[in-house]
Amino acid sequence: MKWFILSALLVLTFSLNLWANGPQIQQWQEDVADSLRYREMALAFFMEASENLKADKPLSGTQMADLYKLNYVRQELFKKIKKTADASYLNFKKEAKRDSHGAKTYLLGLESFLYYLLIDDNVLLADMLFQKQKDLRRLLNEDNQSYSIVSNGLREEVEHYFSFKMMARKSKLNNTLRNLLKKVEVAANVSGIDLEERDLVLASYQYQYKYQHSYGKRFSLNTKHIWAKYFSGQKNVRDFFRYVADKFVFNVVYAFGRSIGQIQWRKGKLFDRKDYETKMLGRLKPMDVFFDKSRYKVTGRIIPGFWNHNAVWVGTEAELKALGIWEHPLVKPHQEKIRQGRSILEALGMGTVLNTLAHFMNVDDLAIARKENMTDAEIAQKLLLVFAQYGKKYDFNFNTNSESDIICSEVVLIGYPEVPFKQSKLLGKWSTTPSDLGLQTLPGGTFVLHTLYNEGKEIETHLEWHMEKLIRDKKTDVNAVFP
Repeated sequence: MKWFILSALLVLTFSLNLWANGPQIQQWQEDVADSLRYREMALAFFMEASENLKADKPLSGTQMADLYKLNYVRQELFKKIKKTADASYLNFKKEAKRDSHGAKTYLLGLESFLYYLLIDDNVLLADMLFQKQKDLRRLLNEDNQSYSIVSNGLREEVEHYFSFKMMARKSKLNNTLRNLLKKVEVAANVSGIDLEERDLVLASYQYQYKYQHSYGKRFSLNTKHIWAKYFSGQKNVRDFFRYVADKFVFNVVYAFGRSIGQIQWRKGKLFDRKDYETKMLGRLKPMDVFFDKSRYKVTGRIIPGFWNHNAVWVGTEAELKALGIWEHPLVKPHQEKIRQGRSILEALGMGTVLNTLAHFMNVDDLAIARKENMTDAEIAQKLLLVFAQYGKKYDFNFNTNSESDIICSEVVLIGYPEVPFKQSKLLGKWSTTPSDLGLQTLPGGTFVLHTLYNEGKEIETHLEWHMEKLIRDKKTDVNAVFP
């Protein structure tokens, strides 16, 4: 593989002589640079993430964000290079019909050939690493609206690499270029190739010879993996059964949540407390984290830990304008909702929505925590991460190492990727609970409590002591579903 990279750079150097003032070489330079950056990012991330997975640890919030950024880069790079490669190949075919041995035919063929090899190396050097690692493969194949990522992107790229069309095109280009090189060796000018162009062809000969010599190995590699294209992504047998199992759990929990889970026998003790609501509104700041408990619901009795739910305060119109993001594309569609007081972003069974504080306060217990000493730029960045979750479906598989769908506590995880929140295995997947997140409000944690209500009454002193007592001492009684 080393000789390929060096040879490709050699070809690039000689191509500069001919295309120095043309748009093709500039585009080629940009695509090569983008590909090298992607490979470097992909390999570095894979090494880091693999260590976590080998140690049976969840990916951190920062790692999850890096993975989706990497996936977006991969997706866009593949689309761009494939489009250019296909266009170059069509131009090559047209020119070959007009002048099969001309200089322009050779140059178009070389350009197309090298673009296809960029796809080759992106797949072989980076994508196949992810393809062989089941957890990362599944993550890279899921959609994520926050990053404009479509589903099965990695699968389609790998399938394209192993396709007969790709193999046939590369073989045809390789043979065409090799035949032209042989003719150039014995003639100073062939079909209009001038001295400079001849030198370019001769300088490329060694590169082409090496590729042709090793193409048999590449063909062998492809034939060994042709069957793999039918078992990549969700077509992989293990991935298929995992997908079926996830759907089964999703539907069972969804049915429970939409029926028994909605049963309640009274209103929350903080419901319609305008005095408390006014007091809280005077304290709240953007990116404050909410914890609540509803003792009057079935879900309030069976969710592990004391706290049942999380949400994030996104701020008022004035605060968002002061932060400079009021007109941001992620915020602008929600301006009218925010003017109506709907400034709490939360993931519910119906999906991720914006609600008012009055609506949220139909609870018995409530805590609000804040990460201190954040700059306006940090707050603005975190708010955009949170706003990007709006509209996502609720994840009834409770998988926090996946952001295609999300749960309530995941809104906080995504907004604060740098915080080492506790995560535990649930049905074979990493998950977290609001009480797990609440551990970060205890002494030594990242967050500071500034509001706490217990059974409808405000706790004004020793907030951390009370919070710890609630989290540590309260045990869920799964048999006491009803009062």
